[in-house]
Amino acid sequence: MSRDNQLTSDENERLIPWNILLTVWGDYRRLIVGWSCGLTVVIGVIAAAYLVWFQPIRSVSTLSFRPTFVGAESGQYPNGLVFSEEDIAAQPILDIIYDSNGIAAYASCSREAFRGGFFVERWSNEGLFLQLEYGAILRDPALSVVERSDIQAAYEARRQGLPLQYRLTYVEPDGCAEIPQVVIAKSLTDVLSTWAFESEEKRGVLAVQIPILTPEVLDMEPDWLSFIRADVLRTRLLKFQANLEAVLTRPGANVIRAELDGVGFAEVHAKLTDLVVAVIEPLVAKFGGVRNQEVVFFLNERIATTEREHEAALGDGAAYKQALREYSGVAMATEADQFSARAAANTNNSDMQTLQPQIDRTFIDRLVEMTEISTTFRRDLTQQMVGHAVRAVDAERRIDYYRRLLNVIGQLDREELQIDLDDQLSRAVDQGKALITEFNNLYGELSRMSFRAEAALYQVTSPAYTQVSRSFTMGAYVTLVGGAFFAILCLAFALCLIRHLVRTSSGLVS
Repeated sequence: MSRDNQLTSDENERLIPWNILLTVWGDYRRLIVGWSCGLTVVIGVIAAAYLVWFQPIRSVSTLSFRPTFVGAESGQYPNGLVFSEEDIAAQPILDIIYDSNGIAAYASCSREAFRGGFFVERWSNEGLFLQLEYGAILRDPALSVVERSDIQAAYEARRQGLPLQYRLTYVEPDGCAEIPQVVIAKSLTDVLSTWAFESEEKRGVLAVQIPILTPEVLDMEPDWLSFIRADVLRTRLLKFQANLEAVLTRPGANVIRAELDGVGFAEVHAKLTDLVVAVIEPLVAKFGGVRNQEVVFFLNERIATTEREHEAALGDGAAYKQALREYSGVAMATEADQFSARAAANTNNSDMQTLQPQIDRTFIDRLVEMTEISTTFRRDLTQQMVGHAVRAVDAERRIDYYRRLLNVIGQLDREELQIDLDDQLSRAVDQGKALITEFNNLYGELSRMSFRAEAALYQVTSPAYTQVSRSFTMGAYVTLVGGAFFAILCLAFALCLIRHLVRTSSGLVS
């Protein structure tokens, strides 16, 4: 290489990048660092002001609870009404909370906005862990379609086995930020207690599902025949006795006592049984013993009506029994056996081919599902059949009772007994009313002691807590400040490098 083509030492330094970078950093490092720190401080102050005072903040308050009443798993209240989590945060409940907690004092929070912040969802820690566990398993790409189906079925089975638990959540709506967190926590608790109170008091979700009679049910028309009045009295007292026996099956009914005389349901039942057996039925027989054509006509009509009820019950029971037999395959068993025998006789064994059906897991699962449906259907048919059989037995018992009354017609010919029998009937009516009053008082005490809404409808599993949600968090703030510093540092260094190159180029040109 000739001397003219060789590079000078100054040109060699300008063409080596790291020498230029080191030169720029050595000449301008104070300026670069100063500008970077200054601008970073400005950006940090602005971001801190936004973080603390100006950014929108949304708080989320939650309260976990679980329903404890019988039937919650199947979606029914104890009285048979449909239960849904939407009942808890329904509009009437939230309106009561809005008024009772004075939310209207915060002018920016309207009633509609406050209602829109509440919702109820089924949620539990166990369910969350289960979802994460099976989610990790299903993320395996090597799983086949059948394996994924089995895993999903196992997840659903374990999920259904978890205890029923809900979470009442309040997401702070726009305009309701002024409400203190103490009021929000109280509102969450009030929602549950108000739902429980309204459900028990107005909808009677925990009430025993029997018709509660009043003493006025024993009032009868005075122009009725005395025999008919006595028979109607007996019939209504028997209905009352059935109601009382239904209440006796409820938990805690045997320990409830009246406040005044300490009478319980068992004592009322014993007195009622004695009244019907020892007083009312003999009184009906005495009224029927007096010769009267109207009594004869009434008894014949009652016997005929009850016989029709008996025949209808027997027919319905037989129909359900036949349906159960046909559904179970019992009725067709003989025909199927005969058909199989004929087919076996007409078929040559040498011509028979062995079939090997391919049965997979899907077929077995479907078979199990159909078996469950079949079991439920057979159980319903059996219950209907038993119910009609009970009706038939009851009708047969009433037929026998009225026939015995018909046999005593005309055995008493003394009309002067009528006045005394009417007095006995009036006293029996008064005794029946007194027993009904005692029963209603005991039932009210049972409702207050054993069916309290706050204790029977739900149970809080964790206290209410509030989580503040910010879109711009402290971590984002630190990242922003650090990133801004390095970005400004790089930008300042780049500007200084450009300035150095420009100045160097100008010196070479000159």
